[in-house]
Amino acid sequence: MQVFEADIIQVNRKGNFYFYATMVVLAVTTVILMVTGILPFLAQLAWIGFFGYQAVRYYMQTRKKLLKRPVGKLVISEERIEVCGIQSFISELKVIRLAITGWRSYLATGDRSMPVSDFHAGDRNFISFSSGLIEKYEFLLESELHFQQLREHVISWYRSGINVIETTCNMKSYGLQVLGYAQIQEFKKQISTPTAK
Repeated sequence: MQVFEADIIQVNRKGNFYFYATMVVLAVTTVILMVTGILPFLAQLAWIGFFGYQAVRYYMQTRKKLLKRPVGKLVISEERIEVCGIQSFISELKVIRLAITGWRSYLATGDRSMPVSDFHAGDRNFISFSSGLIEKYEFLLESELHFQQLREHVISWYRSGINVIETTCNMKSYGLQVLGYAQIQEFKKQISTPTAK
């Protein structure tokens, strides 16, 4: 199994302020223009505005690192989780929590088990684990391949009997996939079957 490595990211307060202040000014200006009758077609403009916001946010995060900045590394191997140089043995963790929203992509996946949205910057993915104090870390998923590497580790945690609590796009998931009842039962069978060595 490959070692998973990702950037730990934190909000860039200054960059966020300027970005959202600009968005608010543009939104207020658009509303004033619509109320005065200079700009008609409210519904179409609202849709275009939302689409434009998503596209600009994607560009500012993925190309400029304006909204969130890297502050360290998350490294997951078969035995350890390392956050910013501090290591924890997986076998000693009481629980591992994951909340995944997706990897960097400008197009939706069309996959109901992993519903990544248009213009996803790869952020808003969180991991926390308990060996005493619990702290939540946001990390970046660069691609679908990067996501699959993480998924391999998550499935191995299930097989090892680690208590894993996870959500994918705010829905309960198993092995980082949103599954139906029959699929959940199949997943539980698979993780209880010993792997060949």
